[in-house]
Parts: sequence; structure tokens; C-alpha cells
Amino acid sequence: MFTKLFKLALLLGLCASAFAADLPTAPSEELLKVYAQLRALRGSEQWAVTENVAWQREAATFNFEDGHLTFAEPVAGHVLAAYFEGKGSIRINAPTPALQRQLARFASAPALEDTFTQAVFFFTDDSAAQLQKLMMVRGGANAGAATQAIDGAQKRYAQSFNDWWSTRGPATRLCATWRRACWRT
Repeated sequence: MFTKLFKLALLLGLCASAFAADLPTAPSEELLKVYAQLRALRGSEQWAVTENVAWQREAATFNFEDGHLTFAEPVAGHVLAAYFEGKGSIRINAPTPALQRQLARFASAPALEDTFTQAVFFFTDDSAAQLQKLMMVRGGANAGAATQAIDGAQKRYAQSFNDWWSTRGPATRLCATWRRACWRT
């Protein structure tokens, strides 16, 4: 049960919104190049030791007690993912009373707390830069291990989306595709 919520909290999206300002005027060859890079994110040699690092993202606080964080290679100048391995924890405090009630129903507590030993983070905002400010980033990481972890996470997210999408009726898919309002049949 925590896995689904954790994935939701971690997945901030792999979409081109990070590049929205440049996309409307970019030539199609450049768009295809960026798309191919998004579909095949790779780990880089940029990494950092994570010792007692606390990273706040809205209602969630990630504590990296001990381990290392390897960043993905930039796509169009933006780092979009990172792979953590070590000892970490997450705490989610719902910001509104309605969300607090929902969280209490799910977690049987006013806050959700859990631990993890591996995590893949995806970013479309300034999260990578925020993380890099919290620790000393250097070269020499095992890019292959990070690439495998990031690739595995992308495949799981794609499969989850495909499973969800396959449960929708044809009318729903048509509506979503054409972005028009209609009733599901």
C-alpha cells in the first residue's frame, strides 16, 4: 500500500513541461532528440554522499540518513532524475484538514512515515538543484547502477499507466485524446 503512495510522491513527472518555454519554437528534429532522451534517461557520474540530509518537498520530508544519491545525465540542460541507495525515510504531513482525514484513513495516523533503502526521484522543477545545494556533488559515481534503477522505475511507471489506461472505456480514451467533454459509455 505504501509503494503506490510512495511512487505518487516520488514521481513528479517525466514530461516536457520542464522545457515548455523552448518547445514551441524548436525544430522537430530537436523535439525528437529530447523525446528520445526522456525515454532513455541515463545515470551520470555525478553523485553525493547523503549523510543526515533532510529534503523538504511540500508536505513530504525525505531524510537521507546514510547512503549516496546519483544524478541522471541532463536532458536539454535539466537534471530530471536521481537514484538513492542507502538508509532513508519519508514523512508526509497533510497540509489541509481534508487531506489529513484521508491520510489518517490510509495510514491510521495523522502523518505517514516509512523507511526505504532505494528510491528513484523524477523532477520537472528545481528539485535537482535543491538537492545539489544540500550535499557536496562530485564525479565518479557508478552510472550503470543508476541507469538500471532509473530505467526500471520508468518501465514500472509506464506499465502502471498502461494498466490504468486499459481499464478506461473507448469513449473515455477518445475524450482524453481529443480533449473534449463527453460522457463515458
